[in-house]
Amino acid sequence: MADREFLTSNWRENHYFLDAAPFAGLTSIDVPALFLMGKQDWICGWEDQYDLFKKFTRASFIVLEGSGHMLHMEKREMASTCVQDWLKTLG
Repeated sequence: MADREFLTSNWRENHYFLDAAPFAGLTSIDVPALFLMGKQDWICGWEDQYDLFKKFTRASFIVLEGSGHMLHMEKREMASTCVQDWLKTLG
């Protein structure tokens, strides 16, 4: 079922925002995490994810130039290499 109110809004101009910030009540999150984003992502925006990233004590933050929201398709090999290299750091 589609959210008609959202689909008929001007979300492309105002972008998409969550109603509540994820993990807003937490000061730190101690789990491994990989933030892998495309620099040209106009849907989520890589800069918007940085505040969330700062809560993770064991996270990596990677921004791929020349890719957007579908970076796993746009930069398949580079994204795959980033994930594989990050997984190796986990031991």
